[in-house]
Amino acid sequence: ASADDEVRCRAAQGIVRALLSGKLGEDELPYTVRRLVRGVQSSRRFCRQGFSLALAELLQVMPNQLPTVLQLLDKTSELQSGLRANEQKDRLLGRTFVYGAILQAGCLQTHSKGLDGVIVKLGRGLWQLYSARKYLNASSMCLLKEVCAELCASGRHSDVGEVVSHWSLDQTLDGTGCGFDLLDANMMSLVLSLRVAYEECEKKPTSWPSCVRKDILKDNVSVVARNVGQVLASCPVTDVVPPVLEDFCRWWLKPHKGRDPIALQEQIWPALEEGLFPEGQAAPSMAQALRGLAELARCLSQSESEQAAALLVGLFQKLGKAWEQLFWCVASKHSPAHQAATFAHSILVELVGGVRPPEVQSKKANKKRKRSEATKSLPMAKPMSLDDDSRLLILSTLQ
Repeated sequence: ASADDEVRCRAAQGIVRALLSGKLGEDELPYTVRRLVRGVQSSRRFCRQGFSLALAELLQVMPNQLPTVLQLLDKTSELQSGLRANEQKDRLLGRTFVYGAILQAGCLQTHSKGLDGVIVKLGRGLWQLYSARKYLNASSMCLLKEVCAELCASGRHSDVGEVVSHWSLDQTLDGTGCGFDLLDANMMSLVLSLRVAYEECEKKPTSWPSCVRKDILKDNVSVVARNVGQVLASCPVTDVVPPVLEDFCRWWLKPHKGRDPIALQEQIWPALEEGLFPEGQAAPSMAQALRGLAELARCLSQSESEQAAALLVGLFQKLGKAWEQLFWCVASKHSPAHQAATFAHSILVELVGGVRPPEVQSKKANKKRKRSEATKSLPMAKPMSLDDDSRLLILSTLQ
């Protein structure tokens, strides 16, 4: 497969055009599908990207091939005993790319009754992928949430319960919410996203886990918020932001049957601060927590909810310890968390309508040139529309 994106796109479209032309033999389509499924599992350079792209293009115009693709995937990517570690990894990554191609093709948006068996296989396959290796937890969970979102968008809400059944959420969380401490970041993200989707359903499905159908998140919001803070504080600054943050903010900012986002902040902010900045925190965790603080503010600002501005003011008013740590690390250039604090400070300044502070040149500018270029390439934070009273409240709090 070519390293050039345009070349791969043209090749994938060429395969589909050739199959649709009708000039090829009857055996060409089964051979092509089998070759694409096997090619996705290759570790050669850009093979996974190229073959999965071609598979997505094919499924987009031939969604009836989806059962065949899943059947071939089960046969060719089975983790048999005696496989070497790199072979197991290739098969697992190949399965991940095939599931991604299925979602990119939009095959699940059809209302065909023939999808019932496909949904069962897809849910079981994602669970096997999730439980196989820890480094695949995040990607397989993102795929699972996309599957649930597509099923909801196509009106197949009842199938969501079948897809997530392998995760046994009701066995981990009882009706009172006991068990939230046992959930990892990925499982917490799943529960939050499912709850938001459930609240958006006009006709509430009864096949979903009871821990999702009941709003136990509201009764255990302090535990959930503290866990989210701990996840942010443990996420390396070079990693992507954990999806649980966006899912938590979406749930928090969505009023539902008396659940008031403004009232909930009295419980959420102290718990978040406790998770982000525990006692005796090490320097690496401090840097990660400061970055998490900025990403939390950015996530709130990106929401279209009317309560987002009020919650951003609450972030400045309620997190006294967080601001003390932030300003100390910004002022102390020898602090291990100085770079993370500077990044967080620039994001927060932009959110309230300020200008990103200019970077101060140091004596070791040559050694830090790459870091400076990376900082300049960071996306600008979109300022929030705050009224004068809100800005004065933020200013008085910081003073």
